[in-house]
Amino acid sequence: MSKHRGKIVEVITKNLGFTASELAILTNSNRRSIYDMFQNEKLEWTVICSIGRVIRYDFAGHFPELIDEISPQRQFKNADDVYSDKVADIFVIDDSKLDVLVFKLTVGQALKGVDIDVFHNGETAINALLQIAVNNPEKLPKYIFLDLKMPVMDGWQFLEEFHRLNIDPFNNTKIYVLTSTVFYSEIERCLYNPLIASYLPKPIILDQLKSIFIDT
Repeated sequence: MSKHRGKIVEVITKNLGFTASELAILTNSNRRSIYDMFQNEKLEWTVICSIGRVIRYDFAGHFPELIDEISPQRQFKNADDVYSDKVADIFVIDDSKLDVLVFKLTVGQALKGVDIDVFHNGETAINALLQIAVNNPEKLPKYIFLDLKMPVMDGWQFLEEFHRLNIDPFNNTKIYVLTSTVFYSEIERCLYNPLIASYLPKPIILDQLKSIFIDT
C-alpha cells in the first residue's frame, strides 16, 4: 500500500507543535494551501523538503524512495531529459517563500546551470526589467513566472506596467502566471490576456515545467 505523503507530513508537523495557521505564516502562504498540501496523497518531494526546511525537520527517513528526486548528482537518463543542459534566464515574482523555494527546487530538476532572479513584488521586478530593457534588451529573461496576489504591486498591476512601458516589444519573454485560485473568472482572465502564455496551478510540478521548457 502506497504512503499518503501529505498525511505523513501533516502528522509530523502537528506532532512538532505546528498548526496549519503557523505553517501558513512561516511559509507566507495561507491555511487553504496548507490543508490542500496535507490532502495530497502524492505530495512531491520538493514540497516535502521545503516544509522540512521551514520547520527544521529532515523527512528523508520517511521517504527514502524520493530522495533522489532533488539530488544534485541525479543523472538524466530518459530521452525526455535531453534538454536538461539548456540554460534559461528566469524571473520568479512571488512573495511566498515556500512557493519560491519549491519553484527553485523544481526548476533545478529540469534545467542545469539555470539562473533564477527572485522578486517579492511586481514593482521591484518592473524596475529591474526596465533597467535591462534600456541598457541590455537582449538580456531580458526568457521566462517570467508571476504570482497574482502580492503586496505593493500585484500580478495584474505588473502586467499593466509591463505593457504600458513596452518592456518587451519583440515578445521574447514568455510570462506564466502562478495561481492557487479556484475561481474560473480569474482563470478566464488569464486565458484572455495576450501577455500571458499560460497559467499554472501552485505548487508548480516538474511535468509542467518540462512541457514549458521543451516547447519553447
